[in-house]
Amino acid sequence: MHYFDHVFPWQFPYHNSHSRTGNRGWLLQLLTKRGPLYHAAIGLSSLHQSATRGIDESYLEDQKVFDHHSTALQELCEFLRSEKATEFHQDEQLLTEFLACSIMLLSFEVLRGGVSNWQPHLNAVLSTIKSMSPASLIAVENNKPDRLCSPPNGVAQLTNNGTSAGLEFLFANALWFDIFACVSTGGTPVLPYRSWLAIEQLKMQDVMGCHNWALALIGDITHLREWKCDMDKKGLLSVPELVSKGQAIESELEEKIGLLYFGKDEVWLLHPFATFLPLTLYFFFQTCSRPHTTWITHIFALAALVQVHTVVSGPLPSLPEIQITVQRAIDLLNSKPETCSLQGIVWPLCVIGCMAEPHLQYFFENLVSGMATEYRKLGNSSTVLQIMKGCWDLQKQGRKDCTIAMSELNIHALLV
Repeated sequence: MHYFDHVFPWQFPYHNSHSRTGNRGWLLQLLTKRGPLYHAAIGLSSLHQSATRGIDESYLEDQKVFDHHSTALQELCEFLRSEKATEFHQDEQLLTEFLACSIMLLSFEVLRGGVSNWQPHLNAVLSTIKSMSPASLIAVENNKPDRLCSPPNGVAQLTNNGTSAGLEFLFANALWFDIFACVSTGGTPVLPYRSWLAIEQLKMQDVMGCHNWALALIGDITHLREWKCDMDKKGLLSVPELVSKGQAIESELEEKIGLLYFGKDEVWLLHPFATFLPLTLYFFFQTCSRPHTTWITHIFALAALVQVHTVVSGPLPSLPEIQITVQRAIDLLNSKPETCSLQGIVWPLCVIGCMAEPHLQYFFENLVSGMATEYRKLGNSSTVLQIMKGCWDLQKQGRKDCTIAMSELNIHALLV
């Protein structure tokens, strides 16, 4: 099936098939019901195929895209108007199917560039699960056969006793989208991300490649930005307090980055002002067998550092702390593991690239342009390029970062 072979790996390039959420049997089982999820998957697959075929075939696929996508939307709307829509809290299979369909429709918009029509789908997902307790839905017993072991036929069964592997996978998706939508909306996460990310069984690195701690700190930065704006509007902004809050996040980021590679007694080796940092990174990535999640988490953490510096000191690419972090990101990108895709790191590329000084902008422009060409303009690589170049132009007139640039450019992108 084209979806499982080509589209799913595009949606989730860092998904760990050997992890707790690795069995996709739950998704196959739901697709066989031929409900709105089935049509959403066919529509998404058709859109993916249309971008890789000739003109005539592309036209036929576009008709298929429209038919299945419209059917999925219509059936989902009918479902939400039915009495079954009130049974989410009692019926886990129903909840799983709804979330999977909504995220599939959201991915459809991301595949087209992620600049419009994704908000209703994300809002539907978040409004449905924000009052739920994921800790009560995610199984904690290690001996549940339907959770951790594949049944003989390889299909993870959906049961009414505890959650399915599908719910864990979908909760991770919802949390991911919620946090990274904030760079576009300028708001804060809807979900209680700190309590969700504290759940031991919810390992974001197995689904999205990035460790929980980095996501938690990225969420914290959105609250820091909101607090700063609120205090500033009220005329009550305390610069020392702002600096203190920012330094707390920065210190934790630097410590956790160091612990990705070194023990607690060696963290100083990754101090941002260490002149031998590029050589250190090169040595470790070339000589050590480390999981891709280490590299992926590192690039997200560096983007978070750029964000916190921008919030505290202002969006000025010439600031030393921002210059150093951008250069660290370039060194890291140059040491990317060969088999690690760039598809899943569009958010950090956009955040970091927007704050690159003029003599470094070509690096990010060439990198993202290459991605857009390689992926045949599927996804939002082209959107990231548009945002970065727009931000660089706007910076000639004043202080701008990724979020401000998107607002002024009227680009409401979901960078996932």
